[in-house]
Amino acid sequence: MAAQLGVSREELEASLEPELLSLAAETLQREELFSAPDLSVDFHLLHLPEVPDGSFSFVLCIPQRLAVSTPERSLSGQRACFVGCRFDELRPKFQELLEKLLKHYGYELRFAELDPSLHILDVVLKLLNSSDVDLACFNTRGTGAKPNVYIEVGIAWSLGKEALVLHDEAVELPSNLGGDPPGLTIIPYSSHRELAWELTTQLPSVLWRVSQARP
Repeated sequence: MAAQLGVSREELEASLEPELLSLAAETLQREELFSAPDLSVDFHLLHLPEVPDGSFSFVLCIPQRLAVSTPERSLSGQRACFVGCRFDELRPKFQELLEKLLKHYGYELRFAELDPSLHILDVVLKLLNSSDVDLACFNTRGTGAKPNVYIEVGIAWSLGKEALVLHDEAVELPSNLGGDPPGLTIIPYSSHRELAWELTTQLPSVLWRVSQARP
């Protein structure tokens, strides 16, 4: 198995906390996409924001067949991920984390910014219906008293968009979201570190399904 490093091996090894040294191995074991003996993998050392404060080092492992650096991905153009989340003081950190994880797959983020001339759900529908949006990501953090995000999940699902529900375990998840319906992946988390870990191990299979569904 070949490994292409986005950073030097010395920097990678010197910057990692002990538990992160096993991340690549665990990722490779958990994902079918990594099982081919001739598969090349990109490793990227990232510095990600924690909530409410602090940051941590992290290794992102990407199958090269899905990486933005490959000729096939470069020719396919930029892809967009719709993001549904609370617009509060923690949004910038969540946005930074998601941007750093998804940019290596060739994705940019789209948020439903307020437009005085349109209802917010019309903005959401317009964005999700865009031809370059083939992934949607919803964060349940802070939605206990304002669960609008679940309406957006329903819109994405009805449009056939692959959707990730990033479930903050401090918030109760509606019972009718259980069972992992087709096209909907629920990822529980209690910290950004845990979220980064889960996204690293689950994004490859999700994005492989997305790539196979493209015309």
